[in-house]
Amino acid sequence: MRGIRVDSKLLADAESNYEATISDLDDRAQAYADQFHSSVIVPFCNRHNLRFWSGNGVWFFETPGGKKSFEDPEEEILRWGISTGNAELRDDPRCPSGRSWVMTCDSDDLPEFFYNYSEIHRMLNLNFMSGCLGYWINDHKPATFPTRD
Repeated sequence: MRGIRVDSKLLADAESNYEATISDLDDRAQAYADQFHSSVIVPFCNRHNLRFWSGNGVWFFETPGGKKSFEDPEEEILRWGISTGNAELRDDPRCPSGRSWVMTCDSDDLPEFFYNYSEIHRMLNLNFMSGCLGYWINDHKPATFPTRD
């Protein structure tokens, strides 16, 4: 049974246009990731002596002591709150233990690091092309970051 044939020139043109569009999108996405790297990641890492890694479907920050931060910033902020007396244990019937930690300070009172880390973490997890923005960002190691043997 013969059907209607699509003009092969139209198909070739459509494929060429598709490839050009994907190439343009990739170039624009990489340009944005490079700009984010230079204007946000590099200054943040240099200021706080953190190393940024990205690859194999993960991204994270590393401290000079080797601690890798994959965690939700809220957990990091809560640990800071507990250690500094800015969180308290309160009754919470929703928790299995019946109690949970609650921050007692405003987000405006958080150290600048935690505010910035939280915002950067949010941005790095935004949907971006075929993954998240963090996957597109190049690694960065500050000059002051120790080298391990």
